[in-house]
Amino acid sequence: RCVRARRCWGFRFRCRNSRCPSIPCHRRRQAGSAVGLLPRLPLRDVMPTILDAVGVDVPATVDGRTVLPLCVKGQADWREYIHGEHSGGDQSNHWITNGREMYIWYSATGRELYFDLKDDPDNLHDLSAEKADRVDYLRSKLIIELTGREEGYVKDGALVVGCAAVPVLGEAGLK
Repeated sequence: RCVRARRCWGFRFRCRNSRCPSIPCHRRRQAGSAVGLLPRLPLRDVMPTILDAVGVDVPATVDGRTVLPLCVKGQADWREYIHGEHSGGDQSNHWITNGREMYIWYSATGRELYFDLKDDPDNLHDLSAEKADRVDYLRSKLIIELTGREEGYVKDGALVVGCAAVPVLGEAGLK
């Protein structure tokens, strides 16, 4: 099932094995402490973590954050969710996940999906109709992330369907 899904570019992120790239981190269990699992961490956190580990300041323009406080202390003020995106014609999408649930919005069509990652780690059962309150909440987080983007994904506080995805944003300075 996952092998076939990965061949279809627009659905590859929905496979359990490719949901969010992770950074491995090992912490020793200390006597009397409750050691929880580290959240899934995106690749955007690799560079800031390496720079922090070698004592180099992380540039303000970097999106990611160092994970060293999570590795050393086990707890830190961490992000509530991760926003990701995939461009690819009618399969272009944006997603929000907190590790327990995932909301996906297809920008070309407006299709929305919602998955409970605990009960459905392979993302096979769309619960968007049953979990409208969670869809609304996660959609509001996506609107925050996309507000001000050059593609025009948000207008008057709502998502705009049909905007063309830009492969390299102007703010990257690579155009």
